[in-house]
This record gives sequence, C-alpha cells and structure tokens, in this order.
Amino acid sequence: MLSTTSTQVTRYGRAAITVGVALLTILVLAGCSSQEPGGPQSAGDVDTTLLDAGLVVCSSRSAPNPPGTQALETQTFDVGTNDQGESSAEGVGGDGVDTCAPTAVTRVTVSRYADQDAVTAGAQALQGTAGGATVHTTSDLTILVQGNATEAPTYQVNDVLTKAGAT
Repeated sequence: MLSTTSTQVTRYGRAAITVGVALLTILVLAGCSSQEPGGPQSAGDVDTTLLDAGLVVCSSRSAPNPPGTQALETQTFDVGTNDQGESSAEGVGGDGVDTCAPTAVTRVTVSRYADQDAVTAGAQALQGTAGGATVHTTSDLTILVQGNATEAPTYQVNDVLTKAGAT
C-alpha cells in the first residue's frame, strides 16, 4: 500500500494548480490573438470611423476599382476637417466651420476584396503607384490615403485608421 503524507499531497495539489493556471493563460491568450488585421471591415465602417474621430466626410462616391487588383468594389471619400476649437495659423480660435475646399481635403479610397490574399496583392499594386500616399489594410480592405502627409486632415486620417486597427 502506498502511503502519502499531507506534505506530498499539498505539493501535488500546488503543482496541478500551477499547470492548470498556465494552460488557462495559454488558452486565453490564444483566443485573444487574431491572424487577421483589425480595423474597419467596410467602406461604411471607414466613414463611421472618420466621423467618430471628428473629421468631416465632404463627399462619398463609387469609384473604379484600382487597376491591376481584384477589388470587388471601391468607394472614394473626400475628407476635411472641422476647425471647431482649433486655432488657426494666426492663433485665432476656430469657428466650427467644416473645411471642404478642394485644396484642403484628403482623398481616401476604400477597396473591398474577397480574401486576405487579394487584399495583400491589392496593397502591393497600390504601393507601386501611390506616389507618397499611404496604403492601409484590414482583413477585407485596402485604404489609400492621398494628400500631404504632414498636413491636416491627411495625418489625422492616417492616425485615426492606425488607431482603429488598420495596418
């Protein structure tokens, strides 16, 4: 007959608890990680993300799919700013007027794809033709941001998309 002491039982119990906690931690971390990029998953999600960040969608329209890609549909937004609460270059407070002048907007082109491989190929095609523009991706979209990257609203759009999970 096997005899165990209470000290041995306590050791085995602690070891079992430690192994259980380690396994639970691994399962939780595995469940929280994702192989797909996050971020907006449709043109409507991009529109909502920009609006929620205080940017102004001046116009929205369907657009031709980017050449050399397998895009299923493409939407273009002209994005401006609302200067409410911001100071102008002269230090004067903003008047809350939306800025949608053609020279002051950033063009955001959102293309939807059937799968991640098509998104990757679309992003690579856009990188070669973007000419200083920024290309973001999510699991279903490429998002091309065209404008002066050091000026609002372009840097704001790039920042908002990155914070929303687009890579």
